[in-house]
Amino acid sequence: MSIETTTLPMEYVPQALAAHNTKGFIKLLREKDSGKLVGAHILAENAGELISLATILIAHSKKKSIPTEEIAEEFFPYLTQMEGLKLALLTFSKDLAKLSYCAT
Repeated sequence: MSIETTTLPMEYVPQALAAHNTKGFIKLLREKDSGKLVGAHILAENAGELISLATILIAHSKKKSIPTEEIAEEFFPYLTQMEGLKLALLTFSKDLAKLSYCAT
C-alpha cells in the first residue's frame, strides 16, 4: 500500500488556541491511490475523544472507499477539538496557512 501523511500541529486548531494548550499534533495517513483514510496518530489534550472519531472515519472509509476530501466536507463544529480533524484532512490538499480560522 502506498500512503501519504499529513501532520497538523495543534497550534492551528482554534479550540486549542482558545484553551491555551497547543501542545501536540494530529497526524493522518491515507492511501495514495484511493484517498481513503487508513490511519491516525493523535497526541493532544482530549486525544481519546478525537481518536474515537478517527477510528469511525477509518472504518467507514474502508467499507465505502470514502476519500478524505469527502470526509472534510462534512460538518465539524467550530471551536471544538473535532475541528482539528477537519483541518488535518484539509491539509492533504490545501495549504493550511492560506485558510481562515473557519476553514470551510
